[in-house]
Amino acid sequence: MTTANNSTDNTPANRPLTRPARRMVIGLVLLALGFYVGFILMAAFGR
Repeated sequence: MTTANNSTDNTPANRPLTRPARRMVIGLVLLALGFYVGFILMAAFGR
């Protein structure tokens, strides 16, 4: 019973923490991709 209670308490506590972390990771990935694409475009236009 105690283990079940701990698991239920951990799930909601972990959920909100994972949500913003996921959002930040996605944002960082998009930012990196944007810089990468921009660099390629600049190099292509430069040539």
